Amino acid sequence: MNWTKYVILAALLVAAGWPAVAAAKTTAEKPKEGARPPLQEVLEQSISRSHTLKTGRAKADKSRFDRHMVYQTYLPNVTLESSFRSLDQRIRFHVDPIALPFPEQQGLQVAVPPITLQERNTFRASLEVTQVLFTGFKVPRMGQAAYHGEQAALRKVEADKQELIMEVAEAYDQLVLVEQSLKVIARADNRLREERRVADRAFEEGLIPAYDLTRLRIARNDLERERIRREGDRELAARNLEHLSGISWKRFLETGSDSHAGYDSGSTSEPASVNDTGSASHAGLELIGVAPGDMASRIRPEVQALQEAGKAADYMYRAQRADYFPQAYAFLRQELYEDDLSVLEPARVMGIGLRWELFDGFNRSRRIQKSERDRVIARERLEEVTSLVELDRRQAEVRLSVADRQLDVARASLTDAKSSLQLSTQRYRLGLAPVSEKLDAETGYQRAELEWQQAVFEQRRAAMELFRANGHISIEAIAGL
Repeated sequence: MNWTKYVILAALLVAAGWPAVAAAKTTAEKPKEGARPPLQEVLEQSISRSHTLKTGRAKADKSRFDRHMVYQTYLPNVTLESSFRSLDQRIRFHVDPIALPFPEQQGLQVAVPPITLQERNTFRASLEVTQVLFTGFKVPRMGQAAYHGEQAALRKVEADKQELIMEVAEAYDQLVLVEQSLKVIARADNRLREERRVADRAFEEGLIPAYDLTRLRIARNDLERERIRREGDRELAARNLEHLSGISWKRFLETGSDSHAGYDSGSTSEPASVNDTGSASHAGLELIGVAPGDMASRIRPEVQALQEAGKAADYMYRAQRADYFPQAYAFLRQELYEDDLSVLEPARVMGIGLRWELFDGFNRSRRIQKSERDRVIARERLEEVTSLVELDRRQAEVRLSVADRQLDVARASLTDAKSSLQLSTQRYRLGLAPVSEKLDAETGYQRAELEWQQAVFEQRRAAMELFRANGHISIEAIAGL
């Protein structure tokens, strides 16, 4: 009995504590309010918001509607028609008198009254059904042309999507780059502030002249001007991201979370370069699980769009040539109000017909010639873009290779500048070097830091360009860099 009480009590405690545990877990999993949105969220919001992508999808829908309309040519057309007519007089048929011969007597003339064919006032109501049976293969070819036009529009949407991903990712990296430069300026300001404190004490002791204090004050003013400019660039970058994604620009100014895979959110955050897997053409592929052998296996959506456009032009050309064939159709006409019909008009008519346009003033041949030119344009455009895509891929490989080498040089320059700053600081404090040498070393170190961060930015952008050139651009690929 006692064990039963303990079990019941434990169950009640667990039941009472479970909501708190669940709430704590939910709170832990919920993103921090006010934190900067991660790059993946920004990309998704930008894609869902993009007016260019919405317009492209609407164009694809129009092509799909065209395809449906083409195949609906085979559906019957039903027309209900009614009318009231008033003639100036009845339509009558006059018959000559009929002579009736009698044996051994003069013939008898019989007058026949006029026969009314149509009354003066008539009401007509009819139902007419027509259905196309054969169009000379024009309908299926135009249907195929519309289908490939739809596919071309969808591939164009995918190409625009990749361009948008590149634009948003570059803007996001640009914002982070500006913030890193602000941290460089803040660290330099801290160093100069500490140096000013030491210089003030040395000036009081008469160890340095007032000139050194003036130079330190000028250096800090220069830093303040640069900080103000970078702050403006930071807000502009945030507002650009707001325009692209619809997320408030103020959220992009928050730094309370690790919002970018390529940057560390700690107090000494530094941009991270894309790892090199051994050659420029394979840089960063292991980060997203892409095998190096798959780099050239994907066709760019721009090329796919032109391929589909070429197929659409080819089918349209063949459809225009089908105008030389006759068209067959069936028809049915049913009069719904028969009281006012003339004696010669049937109440129901049905049958099949053949329509063959033999000469239309050369319009048909001109349409065929235009379609032929469309095929030539599509073929030449495809060859041009295919060549440009290959050139773009080669250029992207070269740019990434150059960016890798420049990053190595920038990293080495940063190391040397840091050593030079430390040495000049020690020499200045020992009175072995003027303040100008110390400030020159400080300026050189700031420039080396900024150049290194810019080199990281350029290398990351070159890696994105290589992904795009090889058809591997996606939200996951960019967010994983």
